[in-house]
Amino acid sequence: MLENINYALFALLNATPASPQWAIEMAIFIAKDLILIVPLLVVTLWLWGPAQRQMVFKLMLALTISLTVSWAIGHGLLAGMCGCLGAALIWHTFGPALYHQLQRLYRLCFSLPIRKGWVRG
Repeated sequence: MLENINYALFALLNATPASPQWAIEMAIFIAKDLILIVPLLVVTLWLWGPAQRQMVFKLMLALTISLTVSWAIGHGLLAGMCGCLGAALIWHTFGPALYHQLQRLYRLCFSLPIRKGWVRG
């Protein structure tokens, strides 16, 4: 059943010789460049959303673990699951202390922009 859904979605998304050039270029942009929104969003949330910093830290921790597991064993779903589990375990054990140290480092590195009001402390 999942294979049928996969084929149906592929047929729906697959370009044909009659596909307009703008649709092909849009699909290429979405496939290659849209992922760049994630790091930009992380930086934006960290610099201008003090309430979101803990979430950003957890996200980066899970992403780091997922990429490490993916590099080591090369399985996408397993790497994602291991990353989330590892991040939850690390956060439960060391999270508040790590987050506090990261906040101190952030305030040290960005003290001038924080004082000028360019980013939030």
